[in-house]
Amino acid sequence: DMMVPSTQSTGSSCVHLIPLAARWEWAKTADSPKAGDMTGTTTATLSLSNLAEGTYTFTLTVYDKKNQASTARTTITVRPAKIGPPSASAGSDKELVAPDTNTILDGSKSTSPIGDLVYKWEKVAGDNHVILGPTNLTQLSISDLSVGTYKFK
Repeated sequence: DMMVPSTQSTGSSCVHLIPLAARWEWAKTADSPKAGDMTGTTTATLSLSNLAEGTYTFTLTVYDKKNQASTARTTITVRPAKIGPPSASAGSDKELVAPDTNTILDGSKSTSPIGDLVYKWEKVAGDNHVILGPTNLTQLSISDLSVGTYKFK
């Protein structure tokens, strides 16, 4: 087996291990998808890009100065992107009892298959004199509600 670069510390002392690898060779196995670009195939770090959906296996062979070799394998699976619209959730309906005139709507249960969401709260029914907090946040604070029914989306 070969030593690899690392640092170990015990108490206040520090031991540095010197890397013995003289050469690195990365390769994609024949049963891996053909797609994908590899750079750094003769360095300790392999960079991959343009991978298609599928399971890839890569081998790393390291050689020491005496040309002794050691090989390791790693597998990378590329799954298809989840495609579809986001799913909005404004939380449960609320019922306030006067004199309570403030509430918060919570959209934190909304999800998106591709990542971050952008929020845009709107009042679609009810008294126009309510005060809305910032409408681009996960939660919407509402104040100065009067008796009646309100709808927000």
